[in-house]
Amino acid sequence: MGKLLIICITIFGLKSWSAPQDDLEKIISRSGIKKDHLSLFAVSSSGEELLNVNAKKKMIPASITKLLTSAAVMDAFKPDKQFKTQLLMDSKGNLYLKGFGDPAFVSEKMWVLVNDFLRTKVKKIDGNIICDESYFDDERFDEGRESERNDRAYDAPVSALSFNWNSATVFVRPGAEAGEKGGVWLDSENDYVILKNKTITASRGTDLSAERSFEDGHDVLTVSGKIALGSPEKHIYKNITEPALFAGYNLKSFLKQRGVEVSGKVVKGETPTTAKLMAEVLSDRLYQVATSMNKFSNNFVAEMLAKGLSAELSGKQGKMSVALDKIRAFLKTEPSMSDQDFTLVNVSGFTRKNRFSAAQFVDVLSWVKGNFSIGPEFIHSLPVAGVDGTLEKRFHGLSGERKVRAKTGLLNGVVALSGFASRGRAGESIFAFIFNGTENEAHVREVFDQLASQLAK
Repeated sequence: MGKLLIICITIFGLKSWSAPQDDLEKIISRSGIKKDHLSLFAVSSSGEELLNVNAKKKMIPASITKLLTSAAVMDAFKPDKQFKTQLLMDSKGNLYLKGFGDPAFVSEKMWVLVNDFLRTKVKKIDGNIICDESYFDDERFDEGRESERNDRAYDAPVSALSFNWNSATVFVRPGAEAGEKGGVWLDSENDYVILKNKTITASRGTDLSAERSFEDGHDVLTVSGKIALGSPEKHIYKNITEPALFAGYNLKSFLKQRGVEVSGKVVKGETPTTAKLMAEVLSDRLYQVATSMNKFSNNFVAEMLAKGLSAELSGKQGKMSVALDKIRAFLKTEPSMSDQDFTLVNVSGFTRKNRFSAAQFVDVLSWVKGNFSIGPEFIHSLPVAGVDGTLEKRFHGLSGERKVRAKTGLLNGVVALSGFASRGRAGESIFAFIFNGTENEAHVREVFDQLASQLAK
């Protein structure tokens, strides 16, 4: 066999032939990254080990944690699961908007719900709009998240009745002349969010900011700064404080636009069992929701799905503590992790307390790939290298472009990448790369892209 290999190398001129593992090791060696700062593992479709650098070392995984959440949720719900949102009425003329944990209840779905309600021929709501978020508990922010709160969209609160990812979008455009106020718009327009415009059109330079405050039951968004004359439209995203009220006020606005008058207020409450169902809208299917979560690393969707898992499996109010127990139990049984010692405190990875090894991620992804009932949809949910999601601007010019589907992770001092690399007829490599250290994070991402690309050759 050795002679045959030498003959083949001589005939085909493969003077520098080396095993795939050698090429991967060279990339790591040239990178200058300390091996103590890495946990790397990759296997072929047949289970052949292709890369092992501290494969069982526990590290902070950041947002690749969503891979574990996706696997647990898809296994429990199946990829075709849908979540409902309902409109109900009682004998006093109150209209109830009840949420059942749809992470993607957005403006388009609200329009469908309102259009269905119009066919009941109710033209006036004599009572209140009552917002029911009782399907989940009232914990807005999981204890496992980073403790410091902010008003950015990625730190949105969680509620069983949520709308537009519990975030408001502000659009800013310059005026016709320098010195004029800029134009600001809210999407979608509603009376819950009060928009204050303190912008100015400048002859050059754009420097905008927005601050959110909660006053008298409403969120106040104050947009300040300058926008350059002739500048394209700018977008600002802010989360909101009271998800259920945000949804309720938007419902009122949508009803008004369709000619339905609401006499009462928008308040929170629970739906009586005697209330009559007037309209119902179903969410996109779970695999589509998971795609939104994984391609753009949406923390809000991850926590919504986890609480929904809790409610579904327990038959009680959705609670994050129960969800975490369910996901931990899943990881210790179904994927058959080679090492069951791990720490999971936050399902989105928005924490420095989670601890997993690269080998454990590969265990889970290998199980997913072999599970035909969820595997195809799961893989479809991942960003495609050089094409979309958090990998849209990566892998360009590398052999992994379009051949790698993987979830990214990023925190201060943390870089992660885990997923699949196509090897053509040879199948797919399954990999997980985790870095916890002090080296330049952009450089680490480039190295991880090179490693994944090498796996795709």
